[in-house]
Amino acid sequence: MKKAALLTFTLSAISSVASAQLLSYDNEQQLMGAAAFSPTSTYQILQKLIAKCGSYSPALSNAGGETLQQWEQRHHAYLDENTKIRMQLEKMYTHPDAKKAYHDMVEKTMPEAVQKQYEAFASPIDLTPKQPLKEQMCQSYIRAIGEKKFDLKNNDPEVAAYLDKRIHSATAK
Repeated sequence: MKKAALLTFTLSAISSVASAQLLSYDNEQQLMGAAAFSPTSTYQILQKLIAKCGSYSPALSNAGGETLQQWEQRHHAYLDENTKIRMQLEKMYTHPDAKKAYHDMVEKTMPEAVQKQYEAFASPIDLTPKQPLKEQMCQSYIRAIGEKKFDLKNNDPEVAAYLDKRIHSATAK
């Protein structure tokens, strides 16, 4: 029963996690489900956004690459823990239906949610008719990343605390 509840919550939370919206979690299973994909989903969105912005000028490419690298360094332990949680969840789902639902979430639902959130960020850039304004919008995104506005501790402090607790427990052993 706990596995089914975790899978159900995880499926319903995917788009919210990808868009870095704060959620309320009722229990550790819900936190684990959200922590399986956050901040990995945000990282994927930012990679796409930086690649798009980098196509407008070498300066944006360099600044975006440096800023994304700094974001990745700040989130390195979280990204590693995301992978561990996903592997743990995969082992938990032994029933064929649950296993299929989990794989569909990982291989279809999550990538679709990431793509849709990326499109939400990219759309204003695409709709801007002039190159200088596109570059200005990109500079704004890069600055926001550098100012930690896309950091997990700011977007979902509850998941950040959960991941911190898991990381600390693993290093204390």
